[in-house]
Amino acid sequence: VKQERMKLGISQTQLAAKVGVSARHIAFIESEDRKPSFDVAARIAGVFGKTVDEIFLPSKCTESTHVVSEDDEL
Repeated sequence: VKQERMKLGISQTQLAAKVGVSARHIAFIESEDRKPSFDVAARIAGVFGKTVDEIFLPSKCTESTHVVSEDDEL
């Protein structure tokens, strides 16, 4: 979250206002002391124009995926 917030050039207070939580709550999320609810995670992702997975599960979004075709042997 912090990296995305810094890319936008906004403070924790500004992000908190956009999301509807306290700046302290954003600080806890950034330091990984708290996990956001799905609703808060979705609002944070929305501010950044990304999905919840892209913000909170970046390794899942960068893993390569093999699409199985009819020619593949199972």
